[in-house]
Amino acid sequence: MKNEFNEIRILMGEKKYNEAILIIEKLEIANPINPKILILKARCIYMSDSKNKYTLNDVKKLYKKVLELDNNHIEALIELGYFYYANDNNPNKAIPYFTKAIKLNKNFLIDSIKGIVKCFEETKSVLFALSYLKEARSDLLRNSDLAELEKELEEL
Repeated sequence: MKNEFNEIRILMGEKKYNEAILIIEKLEIANPINPKILILKARCIYMSDSKNKYTLNDVKKLYKKVLELDNNHIEALIELGYFYYANDNNPNKAIPYFTKAIKLNKNFLIDSIKGIVKCFEETKSVLFALSYLKEARSDLLRNSDLAELEKELEEL
C-alpha cells in the first residue's frame, strides 16, 4: 500500500487527479474504512476536472464518513470546515468544525511541548527547558500566516 500512496501523491503533484482516483478506488476496495484513503479520494475529487463519476457532494460525504469513523480526525474537521465555508458558502456551519480542530490541535501541541520540556529538563537542564518553552510560546505568536491574516483584517 505504501507504493500506491507514493504513486497517488506523485499523480496529485502532477495534477492527474482522475488517474489518482483510479488507484484510490482499488485501495478502497481492500480498505473501505481507511481515513487516509477517504481523505485522499475527497481531495482528488475536489481538485479533479469533474470528468469522473463523482460530485462535490461526494467530497462532503467522504469527509463526513471519516468523522463517523473518528469524530476527532483533525484533517477531516478542517477539510469539512473549508468545504462548508468555500463551497456551501456557509461559514456558520464551518465554524464548529474549525473550532473543534483548533481545540484538538491546541491540546496535542501543548502536550507535545510539555513532553519535550520535561525531556529537556532531565537530559539538558532546567534553564535549557525553560528557554525552549519560552521560544516555543514566542514562535506560536509569531506565525507569519496569522500575521498576514491580521494585516488583511486591519485593512478592511
